Amino acid sequence: MAGRLLRMFFTKDDTTSLSTFEFSNYTVQGIMFPRADLADFKARTESNKPGVYLIFNDNNDDGLLYIGEGDPVIPRLLDHNAKKDFWTHAIVFTSKDENLTKTQIQFLEAKLIEKADTAKRIKLDNTQRPAIPSLSESGLSEVELFLNLILDMLTALRFSFFEPLSTVVTISTTDIIYELRVKEAFGKMVVKNGKYILLKGSTLQKKYGTRAKDSIKKMRQQLIDSGYIVQHSDDLLIVTEDIEFSSASYAANAVAGYNLNGLDVWKHKDKSLKEITSEECQLYIGDYKHEDNKNSYRKL
Repeated sequence: MAGRLLRMFFTKDDTTSLSTFEFSNYTVQGIMFPRADLADFKARTESNKPGVYLIFNDNNDDGLLYIGEGDPVIPRLLDHNAKKDFWTHAIVFTSKDENLTKTQIQFLEAKLIEKADTAKRIKLDNTQRPAIPSLSESGLSEVELFLNLILDMLTALRFSFFEPLSTVVTISTTDIIYELRVKEAFGKMVVKNGKYILLKGSTLQKKYGTRAKDSIKKMRQQLIDSGYIVQHSDDLLIVTEDIEFSSASYAANAVAGYNLNGLDVWKHKDKSLKEITSEECQLYIGDYKHEDNKNSYRKL
């Protein structure tokens, strides 16, 4: 099975400080840093290269993202430091060689903005939607590879800015469909590739509970604004597309309109997600035997 190596280097003895990351054998390089480390980035050679960048607020309840390009990138970031208050972190992508052109970074900026708009994961601070520039056949091939590597790096680092909220799920006969009833609302969910998918046709309570946090209200409003949930009746909303969540609890909160423990409330044949998951783990462990006097297992 083919694989790729993602190298990440922290420049200080602090995992929250400026770091670099790259896929082995590719020229694309990423640099990630908190706003407080902008001076450290300015001192690096990458700051004087052409590149595309993301500045964002890492507050999950009030996320905001700006996507830009610069040739070089540092004047733009210094300008944002003086004029934009919202951002707390930046990620810059440059090339280790000198082959990235102005037109190519404009292409990357336009495509990333387009993908963020389509994904609807986070509000964009960009007021303009730049046109995608024309490139030669070879230039287009090169920059599309660059773009795909950027997206893969961000996914590997658990940034979901460009991953669509909605997804297309194929249900197989082996998939477990979990159910959740809250008054008149009825949600259905499957777990696929570590994601919790609230299925199309699920209904949600329209009114929020007294325990509803602002984050739930914001998440619901985002789904309404995106058209993924719409009015179904006076008391219910309905899901128009399969929606991907990072946890079972977020999916449950969407259905109920207040905070729930998804592991407990999602059920299949009267067994909770927690119980079914625990049984699966026990079946797996059952294939192994604990070795006496050792903190290890061996396969039977």
